[in-house]
Amino acid sequence: MSVRVEKIGNKLIVETDYSGSDVDHSLIQRDRELIGAMAFCGINKLEGSKRCGIVSPSLRDDFDRQYKEKTGKKHGYFSF
Repeated sequence: MSVRVEKIGNKLIVETDYSGSDVDHSLIQRDRELIGAMAFCGINKLEGSKRCGIVSPSLRDDFDRQYKEKTGKKHGYFSF
């Protein structure tokens, strides 16, 4: 079950490939910390999967991977 998030300007697009994903869409849309970090760091696309019933950790893992690649830092934005 995959999840894709794309930020285009002020619009956030969430795409999933599984049924019953309305709750996940809503949770991602309300994750202000993740959305703010995307805007701050200029990372506009994330991909993840639904693991253990939760979507956000997978998206944050992808964000941290991209953040480390972009900045050259050892630690991600969300991992300390």
